[in-house]
Amino acid sequence: MNMVEEMEEEYEEEVRRIAQNAARRAEIIRELDQSRQALRNLEDIIQELDWLPRCEPRNFQGGTIYRDNERTLRCAFCERVGDHYSDSCMVFRNVEERKRILQSRRRCIACLDVVFTSHICRKRNTPCYHFKTRGHNSAICDLPEKSEEIQRQLHNALNGRKENEEKIFALQKELRDLN
Repeated sequence: MNMVEEMEEEYEEEVRRIAQNAARRAEIIRELDQSRQALRNLEDIIQELDWLPRCEPRNFQGGTIYRDNERTLRCAFCERVGDHYSDSCMVFRNVEERKRILQSRRRCIACLDVVFTSHICRKRNTPCYHFKTRGHNSAICDLPEKSEEIQRQLHNALNGRKENEEKIFALQKELRDLN
């Protein structure tokens, strides 16, 4: 192989390398655009989730009755006496199931008492512990369950955002290194 052939081969190799770099650069730019769009989408999701009402999880362990004057209270769901408040019933934890129980036992959704024809609820204006609105008892508030789902989605979106930010950083570094 003579010197001219070697130079031609080096030139062709350089042209191939430049073409490969250009193709990779275009691919990186495409990936960056997609990752940036995904990041914007995740930011929107995070913002929407942040605006949703949330509360602390329902405290099933903290519902033990300690006051002597409340030792005769009966749980509206499992019907145990003096053991726990209805909101902390561990036998019936699901809100929809609790609502069905109240309906089947003809109980008020605000005070949990049995409803008679002339029932005037004494707790209809008492705000729910979880949601702070009136009209339902804390024991059948679905906000704690919804809050858990919102928190899970928020956690996933935040992790996705972090992964996307790391990917964008790595792609930008690779793009700089190609130049």
